[in-house]
Amino acid sequence: MLEKLAPIEREIQSETGEWYLTRINPYRSSSDQIQGVVITFVEITKLKNAELAMRNSEENFRALVTASAQMVWTTDADGNVVEDSPNWRAFTGQSMEQFRGSGWADAVHPDDREAVVKSWRQSISAQTPFEAEFRIRHATGGWRWTHARAVPLRDDAGKLRGWVGMNADVTKRKATEIAQQEAEAALRESSRRKDEFLAMLGHELRNPLAPLRNAMAIFEKRLPPDSELRRIRDISERQVLHLVRLVDELLDVARISSGRLELKTKRVDLRDIINAAVTNRDSAIKERGHELSLVLSARPVEVEGDEVRLVQIVSNLLDNAAKYTP
Repeated sequence: MLEKLAPIEREIQSETGEWYLTRINPYRSSSDQIQGVVITFVEITKLKNAELAMRNSEENFRALVTASAQMVWTTDADGNVVEDSPNWRAFTGQSMEQFRGSGWADAVHPDDREAVVKSWRQSISAQTPFEAEFRIRHATGGWRWTHARAVPLRDDAGKLRGWVGMNADVTKRKATEIAQQEAEAALRESSRRKDEFLAMLGHELRNPLAPLRNAMAIFEKRLPPDSELRRIRDISERQVLHLVRLVDELLDVARISSGRLELKTKRVDLRDIINAAVTNRDSAIKERGHELSLVLSARPVEVEGDEVRLVQIVSNLLDNAAKYTP
């Protein structure tokens, strides 16, 4: 019996909780006869506690992954699935054999698959974090949007040893984003059609206004100064000019919306701008029963600007003043 005795190694725990590595080694004579045994005890309590802590940590991690609503998964350094992910399989309906290796890609939507696999391979090659949004097949048969992120795992020497990743279901958020994008596209299309309509309307209205203005100019020359017809002509001319301004404003709105409004700037005297605006709005101010007092500088007040637009600005200010003043 003793001749066949081989070294024995066991881990034992004392009644007080310490752990020991016990080794029993036979010692032999020069003729290879066993003379006895040597028993050694090496305390390994710290090492054993660390091992148990790591095992508990791994068990806790697996329990957390199983309980999580997210799909947590791991791969080896080459990006191949080697360990099970119950959450992934429950979500996609894949078996472990279908999930293993790169089989997870079969659950990705065909329209997203090529781009996702390419991005994943690029991250593996560069050893940089992976992040993407794509659709995967749900166990019920539909498609769900997920946000995926994976980070590399390294050992103490910095060598890549694997990847850990997670897919979160973002279908509701993605549906909201898509609906918002569609609404914005519809709004842009509606705005484009509105601008086209305003531009068309402005040009169409200009055509009948031109002969009306010409007629007003002919009446101005031929009617007696104090006649009733001249008074009617003056009222008609004011209304025609008002229509011309409205049409110009319609065209300006269309140009601004389409980015085609151009400013023709030059040196202008603000006194001339104000006088022109007052002349344009004088009749409207008087019709509302207001009185306008105008005091201008005796010296030129020059600015670099678009004369027509500046007159429009001051005219609008005068219009609002007359319209909203009791």
